[in-house]
Amino acid sequence: MAIRVETLTAKYCLRYNSLPPDSLLHLLASVLHTTRYASDLSKSPLFCSLPPDPLAKDVRAAIQTARVAHYNSLIPKQVLLKACRPPLGVDPILYLPSTRLEKRRMLRWRLNWLPGTPCPCPCGTDETKRRHFPFCPEIPQTLWQSLPPHPEGVNPLDHALSSLPKSSKYPCAYWQPILAILLLIERLCWPNLDFPDEDSGSIWTSSLASRLPTPSPAI
Repeated sequence: MAIRVETLTAKYCLRYNSLPPDSLLHLLASVLHTTRYASDLSKSPLFCSLPPDPLAKDVRAAIQTARVAHYNSLIPKQVLLKACRPPLGVDPILYLPSTRLEKRRMLRWRLNWLPGTPCPCPCGTDETKRRHFPFCPEIPQTLWQSLPPHPEGVNPLDHALSSLPKSSKYPCAYWQPILAILLLIERLCWPNLDFPDEDSGSIWTSSLASRLPTPSPAI
């Protein structure tokens, strides 16, 4: 939100400077002792970094530079940011084929709303914490072994989500294990709730099947 405010401020200042002198905003500013633009907005670091009469490409480049710098400054302080995809952009979990419940679980995991507040795990060996689930006997190890190899010290589920392809054109071997693990984690966190049966990853599988050419009938 901080970088968004900075971006909107810079765009507002650019728009203010491009208005004709007889516009209402300039006429009002001429009769006021001070304005928010002169006292605060025009001192925005992002706006001040722009060259005089910047082109659209200059503005886009400055905004991208500010976003990357802000993101890099937060990484050492934010544990969850370290678990996300390194480059800035739209996370594929937002648009890869999945049901509403599956997408909800992935988003909640990214935000640490899943698992949320730790509680005793139904397996009886630990609490419902991120570090516990890869070793929880209630989640089959075959699912974890289906995920891509992860660096030491990185949660395997975080690494798998960050390794997802950006396109659903080709199948992803570990898409179904990711969704199955998240479903089991949700059931472990709320053991008293009834969960409907789900076919994890079926939306992507169905979309791929629909693209296959229909075989010609045998004569």
